[in-house]
Amino acid sequence: MSNEQLFTTYQVVYEDLKDKILDKTFQPGEKLPSFSELCELYNVSNITVRKSIELLRQNGYVHSRPRVGNFVNEIKNEVYALRYNQRTSMKHEPKDVKVLSVDSVDLEEMKQYTKVRPNRRAKCIKIARIHCFGQLPVMYELIFILHNPRLNIHSFNEERWINDGIGVINNYDINKKFYLSVDNHCKTVKDKLYLEEEDSMFRILIEYYTKQNRFAGISVSFASCDDIDFRIS
Repeated sequence: MSNEQLFTTYQVVYEDLKDKILDKTFQPGEKLPSFSELCELYNVSNITVRKSIELLRQNGYVHSRPRVGNFVNEIKNEVYALRYNQRTSMKHEPKDVKVLSVDSVDLEEMKQYTKVRPNRRAKCIKIARIHCFGQLPVMYELIFILHNPRLNIHSFNEERWINDGIGVINNYDINKKFYLSVDNHCKTVKDKLYLEEEDSMFRILIEYYTKQNRFAGISVSFASCDDIDFRIS
């Protein structure tokens, strides 16, 4: 067996044992199977198993007791928070917000951004906004807020719908789910932000839910990857 093959084999065994430790197949304090049992389980040589166990030990997943065996350590999961604020996370903090349009739309338009499937009869208020730093557009935002389909949007003025929509997403009693992805394909948005075809954009999706866990709507924001400063703590 070549050195390259040996390395690959013990890495595979290491990764599998590590996964079983992390998903609690092997509980903290539990003794791992013996070398001979692991050799038989993975159909590998003794030296391969020993290399895998040594790597687990070096990375803190197990500890060894002479003449007794190898035991699983307590693994403390570290939790990191990704901090994002629509204004202060921008390298060029937007000073102006321009409303481009306000419309009542069917759910189909919102479904391209989220997997949530609310009542089919519901409709959305769609607000399109552009956030600017001086004359430079730095973020394009779409807001979809559910509304009763029986309401006639044209019976209210545009400012009323904007205030209601922004009020929902800024409400402290609203629960939010945050999704981050990279979007390189939306040319119409890139044009609005004066980005080149090869430029990458972050797509930031936030879903909004009431205290009763009822879906209220979403916001989808697009910005150049070079213009957003995410902080992890």
